[in-house]
Amino acid sequence: MTISSIGKRSFYQRWGWAIIAATICLAPFAFYTAGRAVQSNVNKVEDWLPKTFAETKQLAWFRKHFACDQFIVISWQGCQLSDPADPLSQDDPRIERVAQLLVPDSTAAATDLSVTPELDAARKRYFKSVATGRRVLDQLVAEPLKLPVATALERLNGTMIGGDHRTTCVTVTLSEEALGELKLVLGSGQRRIFRPNVPPGTLRQLVELAGVSADDLHIGGPPVDNVAIDEEGERTLVRLAGLSGLLGLFLAWWSLRSVLLTCIVFSCGVLSAAMALGIVWLTGQNIDAILMSMPSLVYVLAISGSVHLINYYRDAVRNGGLEGSAERAVLHAWRPAFLCSITTAVGLLSLVASELVPIRKFGIYSAVGVMALVCIVYFYLPAALHVTRYGKRWLGEAGPTPAHAHTLTYGERFWGAFGGLIVRHHGLVTLGCIVFIGVMSWGLHGMRSSIDLLKLFDSRARILRDYGWLENNLGKLVPLEIVVRFDAGMQSQEQQSRVDDSPESLRLSFLERLETIVRMQDMIDSRFGSRGSNVIGNSLSAASFAP
Repeated sequence: MTISSIGKRSFYQRWGWAIIAATICLAPFAFYTAGRAVQSNVNKVEDWLPKTFAETKQLAWFRKHFACDQFIVISWQGCQLSDPADPLSQDDPRIERVAQLLVPDSTAAATDLSVTPELDAARKRYFKSVATGRRVLDQLVAEPLKLPVATALERLNGTMIGGDHRTTCVTVTLSEEALGELKLVLGSGQRRIFRPNVPPGTLRQLVELAGVSADDLHIGGPPVDNVAIDEEGERTLVRLAGLSGLLGLFLAWWSLRSVLLTCIVFSCGVLSAAMALGIVWLTGQNIDAILMSMPSLVYVLAISGSVHLINYYRDAVRNGGLEGSAERAVLHAWRPAFLCSITTAVGLLSLVASELVPIRKFGIYSAVGVMALVCIVYFYLPAALHVTRYGKRWLGEAGPTPAHAHTLTYGERFWGAFGGLIVRHHGLVTLGCIVFIGVMSWGLHGMRSSIDLLKLFDSRARILRDYGWLENNLGKLVPLEIVVRFDAGMQSQEQQSRVDDSPESLRLSFLERLETIVRMQDMIDSRFGSRGSNVIGNSLSAASFAP
């Protein structure tokens, strides 16, 4: 079915006001769903891999049995143990204060009046356990281990205690409930316009109660990475929205030189971007850091399509008068526009071939957004042009024909001459483009893929400063867990190993299993640690806490 006159009244004469009214009524819903989509911004690196991957299943198994990646490392300038050479020095009192505020014992819970009931309920919900360098050190040197202090410090070097044997940290393990509400636990707070500000997360509020300022605080750990991606993604959306909005307004004004047409085009772009975001929420998906750039893409494409359609509308008014001009413009524009949208959508859908979930989502929803903006550009925009009857000022103007070349603007003459030059020398232009593409493609051999999560952030991001400080003063933070499994047939519950006649009947005692772990730690350290390539820090295992 084509858009044409119905009876004596054209399509937009009959339905123009209805389309405008429907758009105005549906716009709040589009902005509401877009807002809900932005609020659903969640970034969990483990969710980036498809569920069918063997690595994903291994990670799920690991998380079921261990909680090593659900920790937060907290430190600050001055977070130090007492100086062994100075008997009068003491630990930073804020260390134990932070630990008691996060996971209080019965005495602290009864006497600490600085924590509000809301914070108290939150910390009970989010934090499972806490450890400090002093607590772990005391555990190693006390009964029953009774390790020498130097040995205990060496075992904790690069993990709970820094290389100077004084700088330390507080580590807190999060609950499963906290992993679903990381923004409320670790968020840095947000100032918003026309809406209530978002306060800092529970952990930051409790640490501040202990006397550690937000500027001095340094935190790290996998959950911190996820929250940082969330917050940086939201900041990126604001920056992209602002830059795209200004660029779109400037291009619309430069192309149209009309406040009214610029406002109409701008509304088309904003509605298209909101609709694309709303589709994400309506389909039950969450926004992630990569998908945050999709609204800007849809917005710019909607602005471009709107300006092109207005140009067709202007030609239709010049050549055929005002009546039916919107319909004629759409009839001339729909075929190239539809083909352009289809090819763009197909190109975006090619990203579905990626095995990374965020890339797939970006390709799918960007393609859907590109096709959805066609509805806005080819229904709402012509209806707005018809209702406002803006084309009256173009009546009587000469069309862009050679006979009226003297009436064309400078821009029209320039682009007409430029286009004619390309047409006349199409062979050379094609050859030049092929050579240019080949030269630029040479740079592909220098591309290197990386799994370094921190490279996703801007060099000025706070998380990079925090990680830099923690790694310089404590040790490497990116966790790598190795699980060593001894089959039940190899485990002996007795103190001594049992060896029968056949090698398959070898049984290892608990002590021998610990000794095996120690040998593995030594091999890893000699190959990859400070004695080798120095790409990993010191390791911890159950053997680190054994005599």
